Amino acid sequence: SYTNAGSVSQLNGTSSGMSQANLVQSDLQTVAPYSKYALGFDGVDETILLANSPIVTGVFTISMWIKRTSLTSPESAGAQYLIQKDAIGGGRVYSASFNTASGEINFYVWTSNTPRQVTTSTAINDTEWHNVVFVNNGDTINNQVYLDGAEASYTVQNLGVSTLNSLNIELRLGGSSFYAPANFYGSMSNTSIWNTNLTSSQITEIYNNGTPSNLSSHSVTSNLVSWWKLNNTTTGIQDSKGSNNGSNGGTTEHAGFVNTLAG
Repeated sequence: SYTNAGSVSQLNGTSSGMSQANLVQSDLQTVAPYSKYALGFDGVDETILLANSPIVTGVFTISMWIKRTSLTSPESAGAQYLIQKDAIGGGRVYSASFNTASGEINFYVWTSNTPRQVTTSTAINDTEWHNVVFVNNGDTINNQVYLDGAEASYTVQNLGVSTLNSLNIELRLGGSSFYAPANFYGSMSNTSIWNTNLTSSQITEIYNNGTPSNLSSHSVTSNLVSWWKLNNTTTGIQDSKGSNNGSNGGTTEHAGFVNTLAG
């Protein structure tokens, strides 16, 4: 892996197993002036590590744009992790993944050793771009998963999880810290974390008819904690809202940025 030695922020993360050789043409539309790139993961050993921040302990929302490269995995993984703030033996906070075979999405939040699990019956079984949103409502209200601006069909286990574990565990994009193989095989763009449970209309605003836009202009941008556009090979993996930056580094040990935002 690689750490950006030139950075002064202690919150800078590292990326592992990624290279600019992954540059490919693709088709996700964006609102100008955003660059035409997203981050490509090979499904084997490529992940982004983003230290312990941001910390959310109550209601929160995670949004990301993803595109599967293939409906199978190079490592025949049963699950592919999109985001994870977990460490078995060191505590667990939250994670989101999907079933490689069925495309069904799973979302977990933890308090002590008890997870609340949301499993969708709405699946991602194609290689198109999709906006996936995970909402932790807290208390005994069902958590939610949205796909392309619409609430997915899902089941929930273990109601009653309210306050998340508050633990010093790194945040990981595109892979798992303890399940192997369980890495994402696809492209990711515009991942964001919010310290509120966004409403359906606010999630529709993020989806924006399938076109990622400027989250700094979102109606509740004051609740936006971190926003990784994942779109620039020269400035690295920048948090456009907070200070939880990662780095690309430009070596063969790093994630490739794929040209996925044509339009």
